[in-house]
Amino acid sequence: MDRLTSLEVFSHVVERGGFSAAGRKLDMSTTMVSNHVQSLEGRLGARLLNRTTRKVSLTEVGRAYYDRAVQILADIAQADDIAGALQSTPRGTLRVYTATHIVQFIAPIVARFLSQHPEVKVDLTMGERNIDMIDEGFDVAVRLNAIYPHRHHLSAKVRTFIDMMASIGDCGEDCEILAGKNRIAGSEWECR
Repeated sequence: MDRLTSLEVFSHVVERGGFSAAGRKLDMSTTMVSNHVQSLEGRLGARLLNRTTRKVSLTEVGRAYYDRAVQILADIAQADDIAGALQSTPRGTLRVYTATHIVQFIAPIVARFLSQHPEVKVDLTMGERNIDMIDEGFDVAVRLNAIYPHRHHLSAKVRTFIDMMASIGDCGEDCEILAGKNRIAGSEWECR
């Protein structure tokens, strides 16, 4: 049986004062609860619990084992919390390539993003060439290309970029300014 699960089951038996109560809490049969405790006792070669039909109590070995098990389970829960927090908090370096003439529109969005996510660094590279994002290691490329002659056309790619930036952080007016400038220029934002 899984040792960690057995530790958890054992601690619930002790805290709830019985196999049935632990089983209800863990949504596990009383037999399965008993099997986990017996597995621990067999592996240790020591009895952890004194059992009667009405109650369970810790043996001396069981008390020492329980105290340490509770600490181990707390440490594992803390490690899980830390890992979860690291996953949910944006961090690292975001490599962005953009055309030189549109930096003025992107800069406020990037600044706001950085203020909302202090553990992220942005490596902003400017230029006018077409890049290979994968070969050059860029996460985002923003370019302005005069592809569509109609000033009222705002391509889906522009909307995707603006929505992406808005979802990263509230870019509010800056996104609307970005969209407005794009419409006036009659160009397309490309996000690759």
